[in-house]
Amino acid sequence: MHLTYNIHPRTSHAIERNAIAAMTIPDDCVQGIILHETKDTTSSQRSTIFLSTAVPKTALDEPGWLASPLAAKLGIPLMFRKSRLSESQAFNYSAQLLMLELDPEDPEFGASICDRLLGDVVVVRTDGRIVGVKTVKTLVRYLQEECSELRGFWRASYPDPKAKASEIVERLINEEAFGRYRRV
Repeated sequence: MHLTYNIHPRTSHAIERNAIAAMTIPDDCVQGIILHETKDTTSSQRSTIFLSTAVPKTALDEPGWLASPLAAKLGIPLMFRKSRLSESQAFNYSAQLLMLELDPEDPEFGASICDRLLGDVVVVRTDGRIVGVKTVKTLVRYLQEECSELRGFWRASYPDPKAKASEIVERLINEEAFGRYRRV
């Protein structure tokens, strides 16, 4: 069973809550979210469709899963892998956002640490808890709306770039900052 949601702000939260409540995950599975990137051919704008899905627990032991240090620092430990059902090689913007380099000492600070998250990507929690569509959408929105400074950092020029990078991570990438955003 797949439930489809678009990241667009006009998504009906009442319909989303009712559909999630109706979905049951078999005992031999964990709940996951598929991030599917779409592109509007008329406007060239992209959006993410979030599909709630059941992931067999045995699949979690297979190679190819990548933990997101960024999501863990925001209090939601996630891991990702390319969906086996996806043949697309399109850039998955939402998955790449959740895999940004956070080490101020790294020359790739603010860039994605993974180039394997192309096409449809499956997301599950590493702690076995349920990961909801709303949670993953909120994470992606937080990074898009509040953390653009992190993503664009490498283009900016500061007298002490490493100190500025440390300040950005300390201010934006923590459970408290994300919690404030979720409550708004």
